[in-house]
Amino acid sequence: MVVRAQGVTLTITIDDDVPDTIYLDRDKVGWVITSLVGSALRHVRTPGGTIDIAVRYDRARSMLSILVRDDGPGIPGDRLNKLLTRGGWRPGAALALLLVEDIAQAHDGHVQVESRTGSADHFTAVRFTIEAPATQRPSGAGAQ
Repeated sequence: MVVRAQGVTLTITIDDDVPDTIYLDRDKVGWVITSLVGSALRHVRTPGGTIDIAVRYDRARSMLSILVRDDGPGIPGDRLNKLLTRGGWRPGAALALLLVEDIAQAHDGHVQVESRTGSADHFTAVRFTIEAPATQRPSGAGAQ
C-alpha cells in the first residue's frame, strides 16, 4: 500500500507470512506503531520524503517484526549510541523510544535502531520485534 500526502510517501508492506490473527497486547503494540510513525513524520525530509513500514513474521520462532524507516537526516553516531541508554532524563533523550523498548521486552522482544547521516545516504530505521504467537495462548495469557 502506498499513500502520498503533505509531500511524504508512506509505503506499507506486509509479508504473506504474517498470520491473519496473532496474540499480543494490541493497545501497546498500536501505541508503538503510532509512536514510531509519528517520529518518522517529524524527521522525514519534505517535500519528497519517504517512510517505509515493513511487517514480517517468523513462523518458526513466532516473532513479529515491524520496521519503520524514514529518509530524514539520520542520527549522528554519538547520539545513536545513547538512544537506548537508561538514566535520568536529559535534553534530547528518546523517551518514547525507551517506552517502545519496554513494550518490546515485555513481549520477549527487542528494539534495534540503525541510522546514517551521509549527504547521499541518510535514514533512520527502527525495528520492533516481539513474540506474537499465531495460536492462542492458554486462557488469560495474552490479548488479540
